[in-house]
Amino acid sequence: MSRNGRLAAAVILGIVVIVAGATSAAAYAWHRAGMVRLAVQESGPDGTSFSVNIPEAVLDAAIAICPLPRSLQGGIDDVRLADLAPVFGTLATELDRMPDTMLLDVRDGRERVRISKEGTVLRIRVSAPQERVDIDLPVSVLRRMLERLHAAALPASV
Repeated sequence: MSRNGRLAAAVILGIVVIVAGATSAAAYAWHRAGMVRLAVQESGPDGTSFSVNIPEAVLDAAIAICPLPRSLQGGIDDVRLADLAPVFGTLATELDRMPDTMLLDVRDGRERVRISKEGTVLRIRVSAPQERVDIDLPVSVLRRMLERLHAAALPASV
């Protein structure tokens, strides 16, 4: 093999190693980041079912670019986001340290809503006679959303 041939082979091999390494690193980071799972099942003759896994990185990007409201409409009075800043900050801090637990379990006839923290995932289960919705949300996504709300609320309270 000529000198130019060896040089070309070395360059091609180097490019292959770099691309393979970058692809492996990206795949590892993607897998490690986690997924948000959403599954909906409708029963009956016309019922449909679907399940989708959304990479946590996609939600992180959405959290970063999503505009935030200055108040939360509803309830007895409108609540300024700044009034909730301490709550958002505390929730974001304590979420990871919280032990596995059932946070909410409500039953109304044949309908049920359950929210629990299991490991690093917040599990939301809604079931009714004709449908079921399951959401697995990594706690880290919720924590980052609360941190963003906390940071956005602080300047408004000063």
